[in-house]
Amino acid sequence: HLHKSFHNKKILCKAFWESSQIRQALGTDTNIPTDARIISPSIETGLRWQIRGQAVKREMERQGVTKVDFRFCLNWHAHEFETDGPLMHGITDSSAFPTFNGDLWSLNALVHFIVLEKLDLISSEDGGATVLSDVLKDTPSILTEPCLTALELMKFGQLTGEPFEAADETKPFPQEIKYPSNATLQPQDRDKVCGMLLLCRVM
Repeated sequence: HLHKSFHNKKILCKAFWESSQIRQALGTDTNIPTDARIISPSIETGLRWQIRGQAVKREMERQGVTKVDFRFCLNWHAHEFETDGPLMHGITDSSAFPTFNGDLWSLNALVHFIVLEKLDLISSEDGGATVLSDVLKDTPSILTEPCLTALELMKFGQLTGEPFEAADETKPFPQEIKYPSNATLQPQDRDKVCGMLLLCRVM
């Protein structure tokens, strides 16, 4: 879905632990440090989503909701998958790209569906649901995105039950942010701070 000018675009990833030379650089620079993390878009066809504004509005009425979000799309997909509804017709046709009819609602839904597919919450092979998508569709809307973020962090080993340790030992927290440690906390404060830190990572 990207314009052709983006197909080979170099994207420079930046984080707080990297040198100022990397943080201030641009992806188009010719003298980027060799240890910089450069990624390029992955061009894949994926599922053939065909989203129409009227269909989105009908589904919103069926669910009794007023906005398009991940929970809405997961529940819509689950219903259509179980009933073999229009949303699933031709979804595995790899000869065509996803489409929408120019309506803002349909564009919003399409973007959410593509994200869910890329995160493997919807199977890219047959368009079916997954175990995690079945769990997420039943979470309250206000918690769906935080839960989704937590699942993705756990998938890559970036979220553990120990909030006082950096996810990567080679990339400690900068001293300037004064991140707490077990040694600096009183026993009575440890559980409260631990809970706050874990929640802050996903909220």
